[in-house]
Amino acid sequence: MPNKKLRVHDMLARIQEQLHYSGCISDYDWGMYQYAFRSVLELLKSKFRGTSKCRISGWTKQELLSLIQPHGRNSLLNLYQTLVINLYYDSFVTPPVKTQLGPKNFYCCYCNATASFQKFDKLNRRQGNYGYICDGLCDASVSYHEGDKMPMGTLADEPLRKLRDRAKKAVDAFAIKSGLGLTDAYGLMAERMGLSMVDIPIARLDFEQCEAYLRSIESLKTLSKNKRFDYLKYLGISKGEE
Repeated sequence: MPNKKLRVHDMLARIQEQLHYSGCISDYDWGMYQYAFRSVLELLKSKFRGTSKCRISGWTKQELLSLIQPHGRNSLLNLYQTLVINLYYDSFVTPPVKTQLGPKNFYCCYCNATASFQKFDKLNRRQGNYGYICDGLCDASVSYHEGDKMPMGTLADEPLRKLRDRAKKAVDAFAIKSGLGLTDAYGLMAERMGLSMVDIPIARLDFEQCEAYLRSIESLKTLSKNKRFDYLKYLGISKGEE
């Protein structure tokens, strides 16, 4: 097991280097990797405080995977936690080995069947394209990141897919019209909805959150009619930081 006492920054650097070595150099959600790894470290600190097990160096890979895997059966975070643990421990192996990235099988939040990486042809839409699709009787699905083949978010049935599509079009239009750009527009939406930047991507919103998202954008449109309203000031960004 890794016995080096590394700073979190250095651990994350090893994870990203291993991710690149394993074949993923673009189109992946690095913020989610960081969040997942930090959540594992926080779990160890809170659950094993005062013992050698409070640090990742006190665990073998298999021990830590056994601790993590029983939790969050339908959780996107759990998929990333498992992957970052594998990436971290594999980064110490000599000679170097490649970590198995996605696709990952998980469980449908609607019918509890498995969901797997397959062609959308099964659903008679988006012919020739791949995504994560429920293996059961429902048509829940979600797109994926091409770099690591991890799901972009949670599975969505048809009503939620349509609502997410509306939310995506709304925030894209708002980002352009306000001049914020997508990153700051997402930051503004996260602030207004009380979500982190990891949770705010539209593919991770449930039905109620999407409805709140659309209402929030409509209220921002109303605010934008006030010429004194400054989006950057609202975000706490000074003009010099643009």
